[in-house]
Amino acid sequence: MRFANWFSGRARIFGISAFKGDELEIIFLEEKKGRLKLLGKEVLTKGREGLSEVELKSFRSRLESYRVRSPIWIHVLLRSVAVVKVFSLPNVSREEMEGTLTDRIHQEVPYLSEDAVLHYRVQETKPSGSGEVLLYGVSKPVIAEHMAKLESSGIVPDQTLLSTDLLRWYYQTEIVPARRALGSAVLIHWFDHQVELLFFDGHTLIQSNWARAELGDRTMTTEAIGASFALFQREWQRKPQTAFLLGRVPQGAEALIPDPAVQVERIPTSQDPGIFLPPLAVQAVRLYRTDKIFDFSLPEFREVRHKRMVAGRRTRLASSIVWFATSIFLLGLIPVTLILGTMAWYKFQAERSGQSVKEVKEIRQKALVIQSFYEKKSTPILLLEALRRAIPERVFLRELQYQEAQAKLAIRGIAPDQSQVDQFVSSLEQNPLFKRLSLQTVLAERDEQGVPLYRFSIEGSLKNEIPRA
Repeated sequence: MRFANWFSGRARIFGISAFKGDELEIIFLEEKKGRLKLLGKEVLTKGREGLSEVELKSFRSRLESYRVRSPIWIHVLLRSVAVVKVFSLPNVSREEMEGTLTDRIHQEVPYLSEDAVLHYRVQETKPSGSGEVLLYGVSKPVIAEHMAKLESSGIVPDQTLLSTDLLRWYYQTEIVPARRALGSAVLIHWFDHQVELLFFDGHTLIQSNWARAELGDRTMTTEAIGASFALFQREWQRKPQTAFLLGRVPQGAEALIPDPAVQVERIPTSQDPGIFLPPLAVQAVRLYRTDKIFDFSLPEFREVRHKRMVAGRRTRLASSIVWFATSIFLLGLIPVTLILGTMAWYKFQAERSGQSVKEVKEIRQKALVIQSFYEKKSTPILLLEALRRAIPERVFLRELQYQEAQAKLAIRGIAPDQSQVDQFVSSLEQNPLFKRLSLQTVLAERDEQGVPLYRFSIEGSLKNEIPRA
């Protein structure tokens, strides 16, 4: 018998949120076997008089239909709330790199350096040893305001990402590999009333701008895009050769490009014609829990998120054990009842008929076989009960194997420290159900938040006879 990874193969549900002014939009995607499916979209709009309790309650109620499937929440910060800078870093030793970067960041964004979440990455190292540094900055009060609004709707994001970082990764992994020798290019992403422009030299992001894109005012949009092109040309002394249009691109968007010499290409958002998958949401799902993109969550919200994650794991584990034990009990209830009735009948028959010693032995042998079958049916339930009693509060089981024929047992899990593992093994050893237990491995690691954890494995065997209460 093997029971492990009870939820493997199930689809994952993602809720991707973003604020567009006073409007909160959440896109729900289902990911299964690498394919994405759009489940729906919810929008909460705050008018001039604010939100009424009825409107907020209605919005929360609509979210419940998704929340019951335990979605992974990801919040996307748009370019309009961020500062993006690109600057060259001189050739310095690895020991001097951190100090040089810190000094340069204070020069580039002195007004944000103490009151913002900053992230940088060295994009390219030149033969001279200097490098192009990409710097992102988002104000901490802005992030806190977003988190507070989301929390009022019952949402605590698992990650907080920046649209520029998502689009940069999309360009470098989806657009560049499919085309040969791209020179200067611009990726223009439409997100309803905002447009974000990312200028690249090869695969390196060298400038990022954003502008309002009023759907009914093409002149304003044309002027905003033209201003971004002019700024790029003035700072970098070059023109983009290709423009890639992405997102909810309006009809006739090609005419909004100020330079007719620029080659324009629309990028489809889905392999299925007629189906629109928001590029930011798709990239957020693909990059979830990877080290390819930075999480802008504030430390205090990471702590809240971590506590909820721990509570959720314990709830799911307890629910799994209860449902598994219940199913085993129900499956075994009818046969066990029949077996006990049969045993009672044999006993009554032996006492009443006064049969010969040989016949009584045959009846007794049948009763022993039935009793053995009853014990085998009871073992999984007793095993789960023993684990429930022995497991410390902060220990989580990842895998549980039980081989009925050999009565062998294998347990794998994680714990916050070594003492919790020792306590778990000691509690199991005191249970008369177990014949032998051995702690095989304990590996020290750190999770994505840098919190230390210990992965352990235990092997052992159960006694042939079930201990009687």
